[in-house]
Amino acid sequence: MIPHHLVLDRTYIHGFPSMELKRGVALNSAETTITNSYISEVHGTGYDTQAICGWNGPGPFKIINNYLEGAGENIMFGGSNPSVPNLVPSDIEIRDNYVARFVNGKWTTPRAVFNDNWKIAACPVNGPSLTANGNRVAMSWFTAKNDQGQVYAAFSNDSGKTFAAPIRVDDAGTLGRVDLEMLPDGSALATWIEFADQRAEFRMRRIEPNGTRSAPVTIAGIAGGRASGYPRAAIANGEVTFAWTESTDGGGLQVRTAAAKHP
Repeated sequence: MIPHHLVLDRTYIHGFPSMELKRGVALNSAETTITNSYISEVHGTGYDTQAICGWNGPGPFKIINNYLEGAGENIMFGGSNPSVPNLVPSDIEIRDNYVARFVNGKWTTPRAVFNDNWKIAACPVNGPSLTANGNRVAMSWFTAKNDQGQVYAAFSNDSGKTFAAPIRVDDAGTLGRVDLEMLPDGSALATWIEFADQRAEFRMRRIEPNGTRSAPVTIAGIAGGRASGYPRAAIANGEVTFAWTESTDGGGLQVRTAAAKHP
């Protein structure tokens, strides 16, 4: 019999910086809720790790209002054959991206940046990116509602209390893996992996709070699979440094970098 009618509420589950932990919660159950919980420091070397992972439970599952920190995937369903014949996890509810602010010594009620209403039965291996300078905040994220990969960004001028309407970042389609860096004038430098005509490219562009977008710049052709990792950008002394990984002829991985004056 599969365990059922389980609730994890206000639970703190964590590893340690020097400890390897494959997953925080193995969600192999039915009728389970994880809510108001904090799961962190889930990481290991040479294998994927998950804050929450399930492959042998039918659901329904509710994963609501949690902090989830997994080095590989925050939430994942699948990845192993279930021991229960013909089992497919279903009725899964995972809420959208929320922002909470630390004001006057306490956290505010989390607010949605934007409700994409995108549901996925696995993990997109794509987290949002948040950047700030004073009261100015910007966030970018990946969504694939209606099976079309897209990246959006939204700006806030009140320390994340409210966000303006989302701005489309990519051009034709994307694998996500976003990064965002605030620029001194209040605009932001966005990076993502564009995917069109069966080719993946690491791209960047400047996004203005009013919705204006610069022309995209391709930094490098890149592998569309996991080998390309999660490209990142950093700004210092008027220069942007980009970093990403790629496979070597021997099957290993190497880090590549490029630098340019920030736009």
